[in-house]
Amino acid sequence: EVGWFPLDGLPPLGEFALFRIKQALTEGPAWFQPTPRAT
Repeated sequence: EVGWFPLDGLPPLGEFALFRIKQALTEGPAWFQPTPRAT
């Protein structure tokens, strides 16, 4: 589960990291494994 922490409370992250976090919040477990949609 990744929705328990406030995004505003996270340390500074790269654009890609933020993108992956948003994916995690949207797709759930799909974030933890490689996806063919990743570029």
